[in-house]
Amino acid sequence: MKFAANITLLDFDCPVLDRPSRAKALGFDGIECLFPYDHSLDEWDTALSGLPVALINSPEPDWAAGARGCGALVGWEETFRERVEKAQTYAKALGADRLHLLSGNAAGADAQSALVKNLQWAADSAPDLIHTIEPLNPIDMPGYFLNDYHLAIDILAQVDRPNVGLQYDAWHAQRIHGSALDVWKDCKTYVTHVQIAGLAARNAPDLTNADEVALLEAIADHGYDGWVSAEYMPAPADDPDWLAKARQITG
Repeated sequence: MKFAANITLLDFDCPVLDRPSRAKALGFDGIECLFPYDHSLDEWDTALSGLPVALINSPEPDWAAGARGCGALVGWEETFRERVEKAQTYAKALGADRLHLLSGNAAGADAQSALVKNLQWAADSAPDLIHTIEPLNPIDMPGYFLNDYHLAIDILAQVDRPNVGLQYDAWHAQRIHGSALDVWKDCKTYVTHVQIAGLAARNAPDLTNADEVALLEAIADHGYDGWVSAEYMPAPADDPDWLAKARQITG
């Protein structure tokens, strides 16, 4: 199991291109970056210096204004494809293992149908790249279409592509369903990427908390050997003490 720092949330109080080296110095095996598109691929190549990239998101230029992607937006198919093509180019160039495709703010059967078709197109256009979908909780992300893990599983069944999987975020799972561990047990066979944070306040993982320890143990016991990304706030000022404990728990 490999641990990555989400350098969008964990900003380490430094410019984004300085964060990969900071993450490496703190003991992380790699990074994920939600939106790497403000910098060129050459700039990223220099900044990464060989450090692996676990995951990036598809672009959303209006994120600050409340937009959350367009995968489930009816009539936005052309925009979706343009954004995904850009994201696939970045993912392949950066060596990212996973590409998270944002669903957007929408609701209803037509939105679900649009999302399924868009995901099928994305999967078929880059069969060598794993694409993910992630349920986001309605408290933090009101209006987001994909707001339930059972809905996500239904959509994955409809998409029916081997390179589209579930992005499991412990914080969102806890907020949506009340038990991150129960969600893991129900959904683990679909999971292709994991993100963790403290379950109480989205702070650093608290591995004195029995529930958080049990979750990491369950992930390891399942045989998951992919990336586990730290996506919490605030960033550690020095070596995060939870990371060594997490490595011990997961073996």
